[in-house]
Amino acid sequence: MFKQQISRQRSTLLAVCLGLAALGSGLLAGGASARELKFSLYVSEIHPSVKLAYKPFADELKEKSGGKLTVKFYYNKILGGTAQQLKIVENGVADISNIVPIYTKGRFPLLTVSELPVMFDSSIEATDTMNAVKDKYFASEFNTVKLLDFVITAPSVVLTTKKPLAKLEDLQNMNIRASAGANVLTKFGANLVAMPVTDTYLAMERGAVDGTVIPFGSMFSYKFEEVAKYVNPLNLYSVATAFIMNKDTWASLSPEEQKIMAEASAHLAYNAAKAQDDSTEAARGKVAKLGIKIVKFSDADMKKLKETAKPEWDLWVENHSKDGAPGAELLQSVIAARDAERTKTN
Repeated sequence: MFKQQISRQRSTLLAVCLGLAALGSGLLAGGASARELKFSLYVSEIHPSVKLAYKPFADELKEKSGGKLTVKFYYNKILGGTAQQLKIVENGVADISNIVPIYTKGRFPLLTVSELPVMFDSSIEATDTMNAVKDKYFASEFNTVKLLDFVITAPSVVLTTKKPLAKLEDLQNMNIRASAGANVLTKFGANLVAMPVTDTYLAMERGAVDGTVIPFGSMFSYKFEEVAKYVNPLNLYSVATAFIMNKDTWASLSPEEQKIMAEASAHLAYNAAKAQDDSTEAARGKVAKLGIKIVKFSDADMKKLKETAKPEWDLWVENHSKDGAPGAELLQSVIAARDAERTKTN
């Protein structure tokens, strides 16, 4: 009798344990809608933006969703190259990525407004400006993914290898890695080379290009201080990057989760832009210690450069106002949003 009671107790205990295990498994499998989002990055884990923007983004998602939304980062192009990030998200290989639209030539024509020469003074100014107009003007260009937010780089400088750019005439026959935003340099004889920034170190080292256009603070992230001997702090142009999400992944989120994602993305954009501006200031102090010389054009040359750049704005409007495209309206909206940002900070 006693043995039968013990046996029944053991059976009951085993059933309870199995039931709890099954319940826990069911909650993890689907009841609590817990999910891990794949975030593809073309930068390494030691890139400053990882610590200052990407990981805080993941932490915010996890905290505000009560652990239902977590992020796993895939660094160093492990899921695909820099130019493949858009397709990676479109195809669902990754849920989220930060893409560089200029690497998908012709795919985002209106977004090139952010690259117009001497448009912005800082990354935060540029980022806030473009995000202020993104919902109205860029839904059609990002129709295959969910556009979360833009981050616009700080205005670029020119890093050169063997010779300084002491005057505009020195640009003659120089091969400079840059996007179309630096077209003004071709007016003085430079040749622009389209190339992912991640391939530029070797190209500069081997002499395939003479220099690159890049935000000042980013030079250390790509170790350009090892191959660049001179820096020209020209406020040439900024480059847009876009944080995007797979459309199906976005649609599968609850309204509350979508709100959390939107808020976290906005904070990511600001943090990434602030990191850009902070790194610009830090770079000014680093280059002198490394023996890299900052070379400035004369006031006369800078005036000439700006005057030469002005027709680029008119040409952009002409090229982006065909077939009903809102080029002129968009440019005016960007200028108005930028000026509003400047009013806030002054």
